[in-house]
Amino acid sequence: MTYNKSAQTRQNLIDATAGLLRSKGYSAMGLSEIIKISSVPKGSLYHHFPGGKQELASVTIMETGEKMALTVEALVRKSECVVEAVSRYFNHYIEQLEKTDFQNGCPLATTALETATLTDTVQKACSKSFALFEEMLTVQLADTGLSSEDAQKASIYTIAAFEGGQLLAKAHNDTQYLISIRDQVTLHLETIIQVNGNQ
Repeated sequence: MTYNKSAQTRQNLIDATAGLLRSKGYSAMGLSEIIKISSVPKGSLYHHFPGGKQELASVTIMETGEKMALTVEALVRKSECVVEAVSRYFNHYIEQLEKTDFQNGCPLATTALETATLTDTVQKACSKSFALFEEMLTVQLADTGLSSEDAQKASIYTIAAFEGGQLLAKAHNDTQYLISIRDQVTLHLETIIQVNGNQ
């Protein structure tokens, strides 16, 4: 019972941090906000994350990367093909932006841009998370018959377009930017799979 409570406390801190990274970014996120949203005492925060804000953000970002990868894998299983899964992934974030008045996007890109020259710990966490996402998508694309090199290039292109589309959508308060990029990405993937894959 004690372990379950401790694990839940840790998860509450991570969930609160993830929400703040999506809506405010790393620099504007304060420990007082995390404590308030998570309803966790300050002492418990430092018990689970002795490194404070940097450690908590780094762990949250790593978990976010894992969840992103697992989400796409789950979508692939539910979809007819990886291209449909990618389209549905875009759609999820399009809906999130619209529902939250352009507050909740993916926390990775914004945090990576902020912390590239500020905190080595968080920057490395962002790098590892993107690498995990890229590796997972590369595997899924390679299953269509693409070579490892072509699958990796397509994965990098897809992730870059996805993150860039979110930034444009938030900057303009208009999901049409992300919708347009979704359509271009899926068209690109369909084309290279048709030309270079088994389909």
